[in-house]
Amino acid sequence: MKKIYYLLVLSLGLASCAKEEVIAPSFDVSAKSLTYKVGDTINFNFNGQADILTFWSGEDGRNYDNRERTILTGGVVRMSFTSNVQFGQQVRNLQVYLSNDFTGQYTTTGVESATWIDLTDRFTYGTTTTSVNSGNIDISDVLKPGTPFYIGFKYDGQPVTGTNTQRTWTVNALNINNTFPSGNVSQLMTQATAGYLFVNILNPNNFWAFNGNAIIFRPASSTIASLDWAITSPIIADRTKPDVGAGIKSFADNKLESYSYVYTKAGTYKVVFVASNATVSGQKTVLKELNITIQP
Repeated sequence: MKKIYYLLVLSLGLASCAKEEVIAPSFDVSAKSLTYKVGDTINFNFNGQADILTFWSGEDGRNYDNRERTILTGGVVRMSFTSNVQFGQQVRNLQVYLSNDFTGQYTTTGVESATWIDLTDRFTYGTTTTSVNSGNIDISDVLKPGTPFYIGFKYDGQPVTGTNTQRTWTVNALNINNTFPSGNVSQLMTQATAGYLFVNILNPNNFWAFNGNAIIFRPASSTIASLDWAITSPIIADRTKPDVGAGIKSFADNKLESYSYVYTKAGTYKVVFVASNATVSGQKTVLKELNITIQP
């Protein structure tokens, strides 16, 4: 009896360990026509069955060929921020720079070893406590394709005498975007994602600080020279998000007989349906393509 019991336990264990075979989907798709007009409803009819269905319309952001693309060239990179200032009178003691070769060493040596391109004159700055938008400025001409860049806000406060003091600057709403010829916009950095780190070179008592929204330099009525940097984390201008398909059927859904879609722009689109069957043992996939022309 013991032998029989052990054999039963062993058999059950082996059965539980056996891998379930994954069978490729038997799936096809068709449409009444391959040419439609903008605004028409296209019915894609399915033949067969699949556990999972993903639809790629071929539009920007839904292009199957771009599903693994993370780098996209040819865009225009623009930068903007807001600023306001209090106290003092020194002109241009807030300066803006860009570096393509800063190594990410946030020290005096690291800053002074890098090449910094002066962008100060491209932007508009606040002159009072009222925040002023810098303008949405093209900085593409100073970038190197495929190379990370850094933005540095430099506070260069010269010694002052008499009743004058150093100036208090507030910089907020940093926004850096890459706009591509297609009209797609890739957001590269915002104030929240800038990851500022600060490098104090002169006068350690006065320095940049981040209050959760803005970077602020408060000299506390100092008349002593201050030289300080607020530098962002690295930015990759050519970075873009991979295109993604629309999930139209999951494993838990009932069989799907058709799918309807409407295009809002004229053009020729490579439509791809990805049909998959999956188990814990793996996945098998079938692709079906249609070239759909949308007329005005």
